[in-house]
Amino acid sequence: MRQRLQGTDLIRAVPSAAPFCSLSLGSSTDSLDTANLSRRRITKSEKSISSEDPNNPLQTKTDDQQETPGPEERILISEVQIKGVTGELEQVAKDAIALQPNFAYTLEEVQDNVVRVFDTGYFATCQPIAEDTRDGVRVILKVTANPELRRLVVTGANALPQRVVEDEFQEQYSKTLNYKSFKRALERLNSWYEERGIFGQVVDADLSEAGECQLKVQEAVVSKVTLRVLDRESGDPIKGQTKPHVIMRQLSTRPGQVYNLRQARRDIDAVYSMGILEDVNMLPQVMGVGVPGDRWQPCEGAEGGGWWRSGWGRWQPCEGAGAEKGRGAGDAGSPVRMLGAGGGARGVNAWGGVTGQDPDAGKPVRMFGAGGRGLMQLVVSPEDPGMVDLTLNVVERKTGGFSAGGGLSARGLVEGALAGFVGSCAYTQRNLFGLNHKLSASAELGQVDSLFRVNHTDPWVWGDKYRTSRSISMQNTRSSGNAVHGKAIDEGAQDGTSASTSDGGVVIHRLMGGVEYSRPLSVTGWNGTMGMTWQRAGVKDDHSRPLLVDAYGSPLTFSGTLSDLSFVSLLRLVYNPTKTDSQLVLSTEQALPLKPDWLNFNRMQVRADRTIRLGPARLSLLGKGGAIIGDLPPYEAFPIGANWPAPFP
Repeated sequence: MRQRLQGTDLIRAVPSAAPFCSLSLGSSTDSLDTANLSRRRITKSEKSISSEDPNNPLQTKTDDQQETPGPEERILISEVQIKGVTGELEQVAKDAIALQPNFAYTLEEVQDNVVRVFDTGYFATCQPIAEDTRDGVRVILKVTANPELRRLVVTGANALPQRVVEDEFQEQYSKTLNYKSFKRALERLNSWYEERGIFGQVVDADLSEAGECQLKVQEAVVSKVTLRVLDRESGDPIKGQTKPHVIMRQLSTRPGQVYNLRQARRDIDAVYSMGILEDVNMLPQVMGVGVPGDRWQPCEGAEGGGWWRSGWGRWQPCEGAGAEKGRGAGDAGSPVRMLGAGGGARGVNAWGGVTGQDPDAGKPVRMFGAGGRGLMQLVVSPEDPGMVDLTLNVVERKTGGFSAGGGLSARGLVEGALAGFVGSCAYTQRNLFGLNHKLSASAELGQVDSLFRVNHTDPWVWGDKYRTSRSISMQNTRSSGNAVHGKAIDEGAQDGTSASTSDGGVVIHRLMGGVEYSRPLSVTGWNGTMGMTWQRAGVKDDHSRPLLVDAYGSPLTFSGTLSDLSFVSLLRLVYNPTKTDSQLVLSTEQALPLKPDWLNFNRMQVRADRTIRLGPARLSLLGKGGAIIGDLPPYEAFPIGANWPAPFP
């Protein structure tokens, strides 16, 4: 048999004949707060010691009826006995009391000692009895010890590991239950939820006389996730340009999972990193039992900002009073939209109680800042207590645009402004067809150098479970090679003159196209890329006439023909931890000679950088290196200082 105590009481002084009680660890409306497991002290009003009370257990027993002393009058205690337990528990009770034989105490002081016995946590009941003796009053404390904890059954714990529960209660098995130690263990279980951002806690503990304890855990389970696109100006729901599944696939939170605040934050970061949204937030709406849906409750308030009371009994700030439209901040950032100006407002209570008990159900909800009397709707559901509905609110940004510009390159500073003039234009679209595809087309034109590039990126190919992305690019470039393969200078000529009469410089033409696939790896912080690139490269002069050798007679192509062809495979690993400003890039490229005259080489590169914060300043460290084995075309050389070219890129 069990006796259940509702509310937050752990034990009370009950008659010794009553069976052992169960423990209620907190009201259901506070199920996301720390479990309140405490014992209620016996107050004077509940346990006053008076001889006039026939049920008073501390009533002196005498042969002749005597006048019992008042509460403030001292009585002589001749002896103190503990009955009901022996051994260690008896010694625990004796150590807890401060009553000493042959000393006088008031009835209130005797009562305080009874409470001190309860405070040890080992006893379910404590009944004080007084017997009159020749030498004074003998005080007998009749106690009932708690049962031994022999078995622990946990229900409702989907996220809480069994190992955590076993570790917390392992030292309490096969021992007399101590409520204080038991309470601390439950608080540590609740702390486990809080530290991990999981909405859950222990809400009830039922302990039988046989020593079997049943813990009931309440965890907020996600019922559904809803997407809502809001207007940038008014905040009203609108039909967005982005396909809903493109946004929702970024979420790792799914219906049926336990709601995790940390996981929700990661989901928000993932959605925001798409680059097409300017504002993202996720609002939980806890479903419980309250007023029926669509019932509006009166609220009162005055002009100006103030507070509104949520279904959890906490006051939350709200704004928008006296304005046509406003928002109030509820639990965990949940909005309270108030419509109306001056005379009233409507607020939506986005919570309503987590486990089915709304303390404010059917009562007026006081809302200061409503500009008078208004209405507040408690949005709750009586069907699924403990379930959480998530609403993902997003505001889209402008995703496409055209840009153009112009300027002077470094060459213009040497050869004149006209030779160094550069013009550019570009078109970008980050949300092509509402699928978050990225398309960019750019062009840069100069007197010699030019660049035409088209790139298309699909950040999530066909909804692949590994989040694989694909990038396709094509480009056509012209770049000057005069720095390495420039005109030969006659050493006998005067400064500023050239003995060479060769027309034009050296211009390197490249036409290339490629595709790359990237995806996050199973190891945290690592990202892998694999791709293929085709390239045709040749050299011409300023008049677009093919060149095979430079001014020094050195070949300009590796094959000796007008152009070199290559088909290169790429493998790249990038380590970019989220908690540090550092990055490591490892890459290797292998040219595949599909034909005898195609290039065959292997290029390896390593780059590492890290930023160290030194107070208000930052120190950036960068290192890189690489090597090429195999065929290296001459046009890949570049100057490394002075007049010495390097034979590798």
